[in-house]
Amino acid sequence: MNSNLPSWDKLFSKCAEDLGISPENRMDHLQIAQYYETKHDRNTLETLIGEQLNKAIEPNKNLSDFLSLNFPNIWTTNFDKAIERSLDSNRISYNVITNDDNLKIVSDNKVNIFKCGGDIESHQNLFITKTDYEDYQIKRTTFLSFLKRELIINNFLFIGYSFKDRLLKHQLRSINSIIGNTTKHYAILFKEATETFQYYINDLERNYNVNVITVQDEKDFLLLLTL
Repeated sequence: MNSNLPSWDKLFSKCAEDLGISPENRMDHLQIAQYYETKHDRNTLETLIGEQLNKAIEPNKNLSDFLSLNFPNIWTTNFDKAIERSLDSNRISYNVITNDDNLKIVSDNKVNIFKCGGDIESHQNLFITKTDYEDYQIKRTTFLSFLKRELIINNFLFIGYSFKDRLLKHQLRSINSIIGNTTKHYAILFKEATETFQYYINDLERNYNVNVITVQDEKDFLLLLTL
């Protein structure tokens, strides 16, 4: 459901190319962004990312159908505007929360979009490098506390999420370690024919309290959401 937007690999491919890093290297995106920022500067990095995300977002029926399920709160690590554009097209009101100060506008009368990585239109709120995330707990203390509260009292459904984000996994793990197996969360993942995939699922279920539902393709995924 990419709305003509680049994947994470594609988004940072120009940074990697400029640095001479091979795609086969499989280096962490945050590290690539940090190396690029160190070589150039922050503004050059943000401009490069912005050029790829500020393009015209194509209408996306799958995303629109998903959002029509009326989730009151949406948490995303993406900083593009695909969710907002889809809600606009369906005339659904929403709030965008990217920092501690925005938490005061959280409302029961609108969809609340929590953008953990920031927003491409608000550069001061972007988290795109390794040091950005190392400073996250200092700069977004209340935001993280609110996320942890939501993870404790609500059931989350993770869609299109790889769980490579250490920040979220740390919150899930700390909750599981301190108060045990309480709130159940769920993730829909596409099946992978790799020898480590089942270990990956077992790890999420045992250590992070995330129950995994696997689907073969996008058709199965959309069918599952209608059940």
